[in-house]
Amino acid sequence: FGPMSFLRSLFGGGGSATPLTRSDTEDNTASLPQHSLEQVAQHNNRSDCWIVVEGKVYDVVPYLDNHPGGEDVLLNVAGKDATADFIAVGHTQAASQEMAKYLIGRLA
Repeated sequence: FGPMSFLRSLFGGGGSATPLTRSDTEDNTASLPQHSLEQVAQHNNRSDCWIVVEGKVYDVVPYLDNHPGGEDVLLNVAGKDATADFIAVGHTQAASQEMAKYLIGRLA
C-alpha cells in the first residue's frame, strides 16, 4: 500500500466515482485554529495522528480502526502534508463529507 492507495481507500477515490474539485471541498476555515507544519509533524503515531490535506488539518485517530485500507496507510502520512497524493487520487463528495468529521484546524 503506497500513499496513493492510502488516500484512495481513505477518501473513496478511484473507480468510476466523480472526482472532487477544489470548489467542492472549500469551506470557511477562518475560524479554525492554525497549526504550523512543525506542530502537525509532532502528531505522527497511532494515538496522536494528524494529516494535512489542502491546508486543512485533520485528526484521524478516530478513523484509524474504520479505515477501509487499514490504519497503516494513514500512519504512513501521519504528521505530514498529504495534499499531492490526495489530489492525484480524486475523491467523491461522500469522502469529503467523511473527512469533515475529522477537521480540527488549518495550516498556518
